[in-house]
Amino acid sequence: MTKRVFLLGVGCQKGGTTWVHDHLNRHPQCALGIAKEYHSFDVVASQQQRHLLTRSMKRLRVNLDMAEPLLKDGPPVALGDGAGLLADADLREKLLRNLRKVLFALDPHDYASYFRHLSEGEGVRVTGDITPEYAVLGAEDYGFIRRLMEDAAPDLEMRVLFMMRDPIERIFSSEKMSCRRLGQSEEAAARSTVKHYKKPYNAPKSRFEETIRHIEAVFPPERIMYVFYEEFFAERSVAGLYEFLGLDPLIEPDFGHNPLPSGKTETLLPAEGIAEMRAYFAPTYEFVAERFGAERIRGIWQHY
Repeated sequence: MTKRVFLLGVGCQKGGTTWVHDHLNRHPQCALGIAKEYHSFDVVASQQQRHLLTRSMKRLRVNLDMAEPLLKDGPPVALGDGAGLLADADLREKLLRNLRKVLFALDPHDYASYFRHLSEGEGVRVTGDITPEYAVLGAEDYGFIRRLMEDAAPDLEMRVLFMMRDPIERIFSSEKMSCRRLGQSEEAAARSTVKHYKKPYNAPKSRFEETIRHIEAVFPPERIMYVFYEEFFAERSVAGLYEFLGLDPLIEPDFGHNPLPSGKTETLLPAEGIAEMRAYFAPTYEFVAERFGAERIRGIWQHY
């Protein structure tokens, strides 16, 4: 019997995790639940806030369990004044997703119970949480998640997927996403990359050597899969993921939208900016090259 798996996707941000989630979410042997990113462990209420929220937590759990089938599948619910509640299906889904996220952040045991329940569905082999921000967690955090899942769902085997991308390219892609939301150009994103690459919302997510050390302090090698964004979008790479997770090749990967970089980075980022960032991330480049092979990394990471 194939072992059922809880997949913890820990990044990296802008490293292909959305594509992986969307693909697995279409697979009939996967049940990933109501969200791609649950953020249950990178966003934690402070102790001061926690005691103020504890009283409402039990009420929220009961109400959500009662309301979810109706909100998800039933007709619009009427409020006391007769107005339709959440007639829009997309809005209903967002409500459920956000309520679950809040509940999981408040009580990790609900998080574990939720995924245990998903894994018990007919034909399900894989469930999981793919949250890129988990890349900045420490070994203590990964250890907590492992113990949590093993205690709550001993029949699930926890496996970790970590996707990496050229550190400078990763930050540039993140800045482009932010600038697009603001209606700004790629040139503006290039300037922002050079200006903000050291910021705490950028640099730690490109320190892959730290993520790898923390993961390997908690999980054995056979439970970890490392992937490079620049190599991933090919049938053999997806086949490797299937093998790692114990999935049958039941669906075709959709490579119609090529997420790989267009090669314009060097014309957008100033040479002095690239040199500065390359020096700053030198420990990361050298660690990854030593670990996975300098020739391999030189062939896929343009700034190595």
